[in-house]
Amino acid sequence: MTLQRNSLRELLQAFGPRILPFGLDAAFAWGRLLHGLRGNREAERLLAVDEQIAAIAETASLTVCSRNLRDFARLGVTDVYDPFAAR
Repeated sequence: MTLQRNSLRELLQAFGPRILPFGLDAAFAWGRLLHGLRGNREAERLLAVDEQIAAIAETASLTVCSRNLRDFARLGVTDVYDPFAAR
């Protein structure tokens, strides 16, 4: 537990100002994304973190950057950029 706590402290010191919160607006956006899965519990479980990322990005008017285009497409997220794709 101490190692985890120290790692979290280091992470927050390095990236703290750039970590976006999961606030009330993001929670509402997350609920809308979740509703779009129409009660598919397996998809809800598999996409839970992606849903939160998408909701935070949406409320901050940011583009999601991820290799995982397929899962974000399943959520209806269209503003996704793959930084690893060949240009």
